[in-house]
Amino acid sequence: MLLSVAPMLRAVRRRLRRYARTGPLLLLTGLIAWVTVAPPYTTRYDGPPIRSDGVGYHVWTRAILNGELSFCEWRGAIENFVSRARSDRANTLCQNKYPPGLALVRLPVMALLVDRHPADPQEITPLEHRASLVVGALYLWALCAMLFRTCAQLQLRAYRSSLAVLCVVFGTALFHWGTYDSTFTHAYSAFFCELLVFFAVREHARQLPMPFVVPLIAAFCLVAIRNTNVLLLVELTAAYALWRPLPGVPLLRARILPVVLGAGLFIGWQLAYNYRANGSFSASSYGEEGFLWTRPMQWSVMFSYERGLFTYFPIFGVAIASGLYVRAARKATALLLALVATYVILYGFWHSWMLGDGMGHRGFVDFAPLVALVLCLAWQRMHGWALALSVVAALLATALTLQIMLGYWDTSFPTIGATRDHYWTQLSKPFAR
Repeated sequence: MLLSVAPMLRAVRRRLRRYARTGPLLLLTGLIAWVTVAPPYTTRYDGPPIRSDGVGYHVWTRAILNGELSFCEWRGAIENFVSRARSDRANTLCQNKYPPGLALVRLPVMALLVDRHPADPQEITPLEHRASLVVGALYLWALCAMLFRTCAQLQLRAYRSSLAVLCVVFGTALFHWGTYDSTFTHAYSAFFCELLVFFAVREHARQLPMPFVVPLIAAFCLVAIRNTNVLLLVELTAAYALWRPLPGVPLLRARILPVVLGAGLFIGWQLAYNYRANGSFSASSYGEEGFLWTRPMQWSVMFSYERGLFTYFPIFGVAIASGLYVRAARKATALLLALVATYVILYGFWHSWMLGDGMGHRGFVDFAPLVALVLCLAWQRMHGWALALSVVAALLATALTLQIMLGYWDTSFPTIGATRDHYWTQLSKPFAR
């Protein structure tokens, strides 16, 4: 009897293992579709999906299609939207301080929907608003699919790696920035970060060189979406160049040149645009906004109730601790630590160290895929109490971020100025019912 049952149990186990990744991806697909088609939240802005900084990113669409790079008609729409204006005999040009990358990656869809000559120059059509949600959802889904596929290429244990991916998607607020706040850039940056990680892992696992066009496009899009992504790109490229190279693959031509070309193409355009707008070759289009070198806020960036990285996204801490514990995950962990340290220092000196309104410190969401990679590698080699402790910590960290996200979605949690009372009151809500 036992001999006849054993093969059946093994078959069931194989079948369950087969669905260990497709099942979670199907779950995410359903959740993303539901939140996009029938949003279960109320935006505190009492406005449409494209709002706040998202308007600054989006209006590039019409400017690109019309070939007109002056944004003077938008000067009164949003505070600090246009950073500078230059007037001379030849022209009057108002500069959009937000980079055009988000408009470029959404252009194939938005170009079909934009009213290029509206009666109200500040009008954004309902179709554009709906498309913003849909495109954000598609990029989020593609990002999640690549995360699962990355783990599969590394031949990691399906159950553990799938759980790690789910924890990171919700624990770093990727789900939030790909749905509720998809008008911002962070989910898109994370997508192109994961694109590079995916092909680097593919090269390592299957001995297939990364296609030249992949880092070229990813580098261009990352810098065009957020100028600060140049630091992310530099550190990813350095790690890629130092990784065990494939025989016969030239380091400079195959690994570094496409990144330099992609990033340099946009940086050159940005310098030319800034010169045309304000008469100087400047890398930043943010005008008077800049760094306050005498007011370091790095501790707040990491641990404050206002917007601390580890306060709102403790899954970063779980991944780093787990990665340092497992020898096989330490190289990936070193890269993650380097990125965290770089951006903690950078944002700690920026005049708005919390990057304005938002859920958690959104400046770290851009490289959330590396958190998934580190956690997956660590859990692959963990056993016993160490694995149990790490998994429980990750689940608790994810639950914490989800609870704050729910407060953000129902407008009970503030977008800026959160205090200790706000934080702990929100976290205690499930126990108060």
